Amino acid sequence: MIARIAPLGAVLAILLGAEVCTEAPQASQGQAQAAAGVAASAEEPASPFVEIAADSLQAFPAGDERARAAALLRESISAVQRGDLEVALARAEAAGGGSFAPALVQRQRAAVLAMADRPADAVRVLTAIEPSSYLWPEAVLERARLLLAMEDASAAVTLLGPGGFDEAQRDRFDARQRLDAELLRSRALRARGQDGDNALAFSACKRVWLSAGRDSEAGNESQGCLEGLEEWAPLDGHLSMAEKVQRAQILGAAHANREVIALLEPILAALRNDLATGGSSGCGGIYELGRAHHKQRDYGRSIPLLDSIRPSCLEPELQVKSLYLKAQGEGRAGRGDDSIASFVELAREYPQHSYADDGLYHAGKQALKDGDGDRARQLFTRMAETFPDGDMVGKGLWGMAWAHLKDSRPQEALPWLEQLAGGNPSGRQRDFVLMARYWRASVLLGGDGKARADGSAALSLLARSEPLHYYGLLALWKLHSTDVAAARVASAAMRLQAQALQAAPAEPDSFHPERTFVQKSSVQEAINLLQAGFSAGASELLLAALGDAPGERWQPPTLLFASHLLELADDPYASHNLLRKGFRTRHPPALPQHRAELAHAYPLAFHDEIRTATREFPWDPMLFQGLVREESAFMAAVVSWAGAMGLSQLMWPTARETARKMGIKGLQRSDLEQPALNLAIGSTYFQALHKRWNGHLPLAIASYNAGPGAVNRWIKSHGNLDLDLWVESIPFDQTRHYVKRVLSSFQAYHLMYGDGSPSVPLRVGPVRAAIDGADPEGLGG
Repeated sequence: MIARIAPLGAVLAILLGAEVCTEAPQASQGQAQAAAGVAASAEEPASPFVEIAADSLQAFPAGDERARAAALLRESISAVQRGDLEVALARAEAAGGGSFAPALVQRQRAAVLAMADRPADAVRVLTAIEPSSYLWPEAVLERARLLLAMEDASAAVTLLGPGGFDEAQRDRFDARQRLDAELLRSRALRARGQDGDNALAFSACKRVWLSAGRDSEAGNESQGCLEGLEEWAPLDGHLSMAEKVQRAQILGAAHANREVIALLEPILAALRNDLATGGSSGCGGIYELGRAHHKQRDYGRSIPLLDSIRPSCLEPELQVKSLYLKAQGEGRAGRGDDSIASFVELAREYPQHSYADDGLYHAGKQALKDGDGDRARQLFTRMAETFPDGDMVGKGLWGMAWAHLKDSRPQEALPWLEQLAGGNPSGRQRDFVLMARYWRASVLLGGDGKARADGSAALSLLARSEPLHYYGLLALWKLHSTDVAAARVASAAMRLQAQALQAAPAEPDSFHPERTFVQKSSVQEAINLLQAGFSAGASELLLAALGDAPGERWQPPTLLFASHLLELADDPYASHNLLRKGFRTRHPPALPQHRAELAHAYPLAFHDEIRTATREFPWDPMLFQGLVREESAFMAAVVSWAGAMGLSQLMWPTARETARKMGIKGLQRSDLEQPALNLAIGSTYFQALHKRWNGHLPLAIASYNAGPGAVNRWIKSHGNLDLDLWVESIPFDQTRHYVKRVLSSFQAYHLMYGDGSPSVPLRVGPVRAAIDGADPEGLGG
């Protein structure tokens, strides 16, 4: 049973068990009816889900007091932006008389007072923010900053506590806020300068140093703080071996391998002595040092270090990880037999560990690399039989199948494809299962009459059941070149499917989230902010309410509701990524009843800008919509580890040269954070690639990821292959997967928002010959 609630304001009060005031003439008739409806059903078992009407999430009505307060707050923010602090303060104070987001209003008042050089008044306002508010931790930190600016270090120390917050207080602060608090505490202690303060300040900085990320502002400040205060540290306060290992673990997680080596190499003898006695510092430190050398490809140093861990280390997790890295290093150092033996040992000695199936997979992969197909076959078979639910089963079975396919022995690949094709097409192995189903059908097409018919039927089923996926798209085009009649039937069915999907509402009339999610005060506050038009704060609150691993914590209806709220909060990355991650274990079929889920997972974010940027190009804007989804996940200011920037993930030299050709002068790196400009440059660059390969989409997509030079080399080396084999033969894992993902996203956007045709254009013949062709206009039938 689902309890119906509307409008939302009354619902949230009822859910929290608040008393309904009988003397409330301002309450609407609808609110009274909603309250009565819930009361009437109070004796029925409470449902874990509630029903929330979509229209109850609309903005506050004009006459609502909260709407007035929100409008005043917006006016205050605007006044700050134009430098009119007098008006800004007046509007903020007027907004404080309403019932809308009192803590948010107080924070705005304090900010204006601080800018008006009235820090004492700002501190007073911030002190009034209740500890129950989500803004309380930030208010405490801002009070400390203001007190330091007022040179009242003693008050700042009292506020923050000389030795840190108590456990209850500390839990209220997130990780970033805890680091900020420690640094502020250190500054306040140094400024106060009483006996013992410098030692306490050193300890505060050390706590930051032990947990702050590499090259972060907090990490850099803590490093300087430690160096400046080391002479004041108590004898037991200097950096210990255990603390250096702890810091190395932080640096190792950030791939700061040289820093790890510089930190731990000088104390290697001490680490070895500690390891010999089973000490955790020696175990962890030698593992981090071995891993750093491994990452630096110095296998001569890494293998002995990693090999020394298992005899003495008492931590099972590090025993497994050190053996795994040792085996990997042996393979990369050309010691294939040793690598296989180590990986097999891992699977044998630690069968319950998640790396066990990885061990057999990599052992089989190494055997293939060494040209020992029989040994590889035995290892992959053992992996599939021993760990049927392991996350490496797909890779292992496909590895064997692909080894035969690329050697033109398709019949020998068939048993492996059969086994993999029987998996769950909606679960974690989805990509491998659909890949196996496509290639199984392709192999059958090369057989006798019955096999050919079975292959054609399998392709048709794959195309109709998985129209949003690369292999469903590929199956339809394969049919057009092998069985025209079957292709026409499949195309007609897919056209009807597309029409039905597009006709279904992209947003439901009501949502059905879990009651426990809606009851969270942060969710209620987020909805309040959304109804008032304050999106940024709403997104932050919703993400906090969802917590870590939301796909495992919350049911799909709750994820859909949260995704909708995040979309209202102008956070397309968080909105679509929430469902995108959920699809990894439960991918919905392309049916009308799942349209809302699919629409949130494939949103038309920045679509107006994309249409404007691509309007003069001969390809569908939905292509670039899908590309941007895969490139940046709709984060306008994101910078990749390689330095690619913005929605289109442009490398600076590429962006600068393309902008020059477009006549854009004075381009700055920061300009690439602007969505419209980034998309204009990115789509222009893609158009150049599209033109270079004469409209062959997979080649243009591959070039966007790996560069046209790499694609040109692959065409020269195996351009005689049909498209399906050519894509599987791309030697860069990242590019191979990227081509499939972009084409999948393009097809999904096309099917849900396109012209009703069943498929995007694709050339499936030999790649080199197809470059001279033209993209097909569409499908017949």
